[in-house]
Amino acid sequence: MQEYITNARTKTVKEFTDFYNFPFLIQITEPDSGDQSANIHHETVVAQVDAAIKANSSKMAIKNIIPILKNKKNIIKDMIIVGRDRIQDIVINNKKISKSHAYFKIKDHLTYLLFDPGSTNGTFLNGERIHHSKPYEIKNNDVISFADFSFRFYLPESAYYTIRIFGKK
Repeated sequence: MQEYITNARTKTVKEFTDFYNFPFLIQITEPDSGDQSANIHHETVVAQVDAAIKANSSKMAIKNIIPILKNKKNIIKDMIIVGRDRIQDIVINNKKISKSHAYFKIKDHLTYLLFDPGSTNGTFLNGERIHHSKPYEIKNNDVISFADFSFRFYLPESAYYTIRIFGKK
């Protein structure tokens, strides 16, 4: 995570986006407020989340920065899989997360689709549970929740500015 923060602070937006030409999942939380605020629960209305971030931006910090990328352990080539199993591309090590909880497919360079293959605790897009195996196009700044672990989806340029604003100094 520190690598992304350092590069967002030391590189221009062009240098950052040329080097990191993939989207990110970023989790922003209030520091020193305990685990309850660590995740924006899917029941929370997205507008309320936006208002809270604007009102408390000086208190907010980045908890996680996750690149949406394939890893070498996962041999399924056309999916970026989220789950608690260590071989997945994006690992969230928590029992609420299924072994293969959800997956992304790349439609084109900046268009990503989100699928839930039938996870127990659900995948949510902007507060709404997504339906089993139906593709959902993700837009910049969408809130994606895997069970009750919530992140914002950012394209590279937006990730750059978000990391600069909320990354620890």
